[in-house]
Amino acid sequence: MDMVKSAGWLAGVAALAIGGDLARAGVVVWFDPGPGGVTIPDGTGVGYADARTVASPFPSVLDVRVRLQLAGAGGGMWNGDIYATLSYQSSPSAPVTAFSVLINRPGRDNGSPDEAFGYEDNGFDVSIGTTGPDIHRYRLSTTPPVGGLVTGNWAADGRDVDPFDVVNSTPRTAGMEGFHGVNPNGVWTLYVEDAEPMANARLVRWGLEWTPVPEPPTTVAWGGAALALWAIARRRRCGQ
Repeated sequence: MDMVKSAGWLAGVAALAIGGDLARAGVVVWFDPGPGGVTIPDGTGVGYADARTVASPFPSVLDVRVRLQLAGAGGGMWNGDIYATLSYQSSPSAPVTAFSVLINRPGRDNGSPDEAFGYEDNGFDVSIGTTGPDIHRYRLSTTPPVGGLVTGNWAADGRDVDPFDVVNSTPRTAGMEGFHGVNPNGVWTLYVEDAEPMANARLVRWGLEWTPVPEPPTTVAWGGAALALWAIARRRRCGQ
């Protein structure tokens, strides 16, 4: 599938200067495509790509999740139209080394005729990673109110096939597992496609949430402190 390259102000640099307890607890960096978001081309077979270069103090991460906010443009969107992926490369000229199908037309299946178009809900405000229910079948876990958003934590769809071929039974081979241990400093690209015409979607913003690998000096320092406290306690118990 073709991708529309993000340009100019869409290709930004996210610089993180976060350490200590916050870094150990997890980091979220948001990418804003501009005021009001960006409308995704509707039913053209060509989506929208937002490529962002990240510079951070972290050499690797234990886990990665994607924060994704999509809303209707004009009269609203149709969640079953949406196909979205995430890819990573260490530099703009480097090959893609990690890839995931975040969403592939949720609810689309080969049962009743209605299932061919997926779920008709309106929008996403979700966190997508390796854990949580399968977002392709989110109605097994939640039923949004009419015209409402899908929210919460979900596992990536992972069905790496054409959006017009995907069904519930398609193997989930492209989850978020490939991003574990990656060096976050590089180019991250979100691609969003609105597969069917009508019911326009809009990318409001998106972000990356990761848990950095603890730095060895920090681990050693905590280990040394714990050992010293243990030695002091032992001497006291022995009356020394």
